[in-house]
Amino acid sequence: MKLDVRARAESTALGAVLAFVSFALVSCRAPYPHDELLDAWARDLIVPLHETLVRECESLERSLDALVTEASPETLEAARSAWRLSAVVWQEVALYRFDRMILSHNQISKRPADSEFIERTIAEPPAVLDADFVARVGSLSKGLSAIEYLLFEPAEPDAWLEQAREEPARMAYAVAAGAHLVSSAEQVLDRWLPEGGNYLETFLRGDGETEGFRRSLGKLYNRVVAVLEETVREHLGKPLGGGAQEALPEFVEAPASASSLALVKSRLAGIERVFFSPNAESGEGESASSVASDSPRLANYVEHLGLDWNGQPFVEELRLRFASARGALDAVPEPLARAVVEHPAEVEQAYDELRELLVLIKVDLANQLGVTLTFNDNDGD
Repeated sequence: MKLDVRARAESTALGAVLAFVSFALVSCRAPYPHDELLDAWARDLIVPLHETLVRECESLERSLDALVTEASPETLEAARSAWRLSAVVWQEVALYRFDRMILSHNQISKRPADSEFIERTIAEPPAVLDADFVARVGSLSKGLSAIEYLLFEPAEPDAWLEQAREEPARMAYAVAAGAHLVSSAEQVLDRWLPEGGNYLETFLRGDGETEGFRRSLGKLYNRVVAVLEETVREHLGKPLGGGAQEALPEFVEAPASASSLALVKSRLAGIERVFFSPNAESGEGESASSVASDSPRLANYVEHLGLDWNGQPFVEELRLRFASARGALDAVPEPLARAVVEHPAEVEQAYDELRELLVLIKVDLANQLGVTLTFNDNDGD
């Protein structure tokens, strides 16, 4: 059964007021070490994830160079595998697409790829087709989406290799896009580091002070809700048909690489790591970054406040909902484009479980935490 988020929000408005009063009383009795939670998010999760992305993009760049040196089914598959790993890590990194990061993030991935521009460039390549050329083109013609198009179209390896031999500019474009991707990933990481743009300081500003903490919590919480909402609506709901009678498999996120389901799973894992440490009782698998299992997360803060859900600790309901969503996604057969047609019941179940999780986080928990949802997420270019 689908829930009406707006109706649920209105019905819990009084609860939000009471929860705010409760929050104030609890905070007065037992101050929470807000700086430790912010520090854990920033230094133990966000920065290591960005470092992992740089490493995966460097691996992808090397695999593209190897593919140019010796084009074969093996080097093609190695490059495709490297792309998939980079794309999966990117889904977690993209959660931290705060206002100052939007333009930089678009250099790494913006969909859909502009296949018409890419094909025109291949047909009439510039005198020098390198990373500098890619840096100057629009965001839909570079990054992970463009490389996916170049690596997975056509899907059949022999056909791809024949096309690459006939059109050397195709491989040149892929190599140039790979080099630019590494540079873009390094720039995004640099924007966080103290020796670079030091966005860490912006995120950590107000350490130990409730006001600064709530500002940072609001930023990250809004991103969690926005990403989860987009996943439910765009990456599962739209391919299912968006309420229409027939599925629309052409709307899956990454049809060329058939990795749409893996990307959905990675986004969910990234959101879960905001709430729970990896390998903790949440049952979550290993993180893309090296994080100590006792590193504090939002669930610790929820527990500290003593928040309740229908007579039980709110944290337990969060664990249950994340586990149910993971299990439902695991039950969907690959690839997602085929599953929405041949196994719609499994995809519908995953959609419902993620939507239940969305309502829990967007309405019930947000009200109890007193978080203001803004969704000011300009697209940029």
